[in-house]
Amino acid sequence: MDNRFDSYQTHFVLVKKGQNALVRIPQIICFSVGLSAVFFWYRLQFEPLFARIERRYLNTNILRASQSGQED
Repeated sequence: MDNRFDSYQTHFVLVKKGQNALVRIPQIICFSVGLSAVFFWYRLQFEPLFARIERRYLNTNILRASQSGQED
């Protein structure tokens, strides 16, 4: 058998059934903090691009609305 698989199995053998929840809580916290950090970094990187796209989209909608108002 592969050594990595053995160590993976023994990790779960050493963790008793009642401790599963206690192990999961820090994993969930770390995962959510990491996900928040990635999302925050993503926003910092791409927010100017999204703001430009949104501004352009809003401007075209305002322009269309004003043109349709003039045509009536």
